[in-house]
Amino acid sequence: MLWIGGLFALAVIVLMVAVALLRSRALGDTAAPPRPARERLKGALLYLNLELGVLVLLLSGMSAALAAGAPPV
Repeated sequence: MLWIGGLFALAVIVLMVAVALLRSRALGDTAAPPRPARERLKGALLYLNLELGVLVLLLSGMSAALAAGAPPV
């Protein structure tokens, strides 16, 4: 059961990389003048990447806590 959380965290990390690549490659054209719609999309992708990063931290913490087991009584 523990490996499912690890696989989910790995999938979220891959999604984070895809979002970062999309943001840098497709929307990273600095020669073009900035348009408000494009800037909003870049901001939304950055915020999405931030939320995914927090999710990865939470999943990693839960996975480590579950792997450690219950403390001895």
